[in-house]
Amino acid sequence: QIEFVQGYDDRIHIYADKPTITTVIRNLVSNAIKFTPEKGVIRILASAQENSVTIQIEDTGIGIGPNDLAKLFRIDVHHTTEGTNKEKGTGLGLILCKEFVELNHGSISVTSKIGEGSRFTIVLPQGNKPETQNKSVEQEIINKETSN
Repeated sequence: QIEFVQGYDDRIHIYADKPTITTVIRNLVSNAIKFTPEKGVIRILASAQENSVTIQIEDTGIGIGPNDLAKLFRIDVHHTTEGTNKEKGTGLGLILCKEFVELNHGSISVTSKIGEGSRFTIVLPQGNKPETQNKSVEQEIINKETSN
């Protein structure tokens, strides 16, 4: 049994590609469940700043050590950890999360302490489409794939 706590204002609006950001949030919540023992707590919070929205997914799970924190978003380093019920992972979920958030002109970061839990923070543009933004996320993905 894990307790879920949500805290956000319904009036918050972000400029983002809904399928990719939904995938990011789903992956982060899934990881929080995977690494939070029974009777733990998972919080999903969102707050608006002047030009951005901050989304936080935090848990009271097993936490991540400093050496592993440095590996989380890196494609050049394979990293995976078993969940609290021995669930397996590929190590690709957080790499994709970072890619999707950055394609939406945002940032993702993490803080964590062993035995206390983790907090993943996503910052995205607030409101309507920025005037300087002309390409869609799909077009940026295509451009990135063709340049590699």
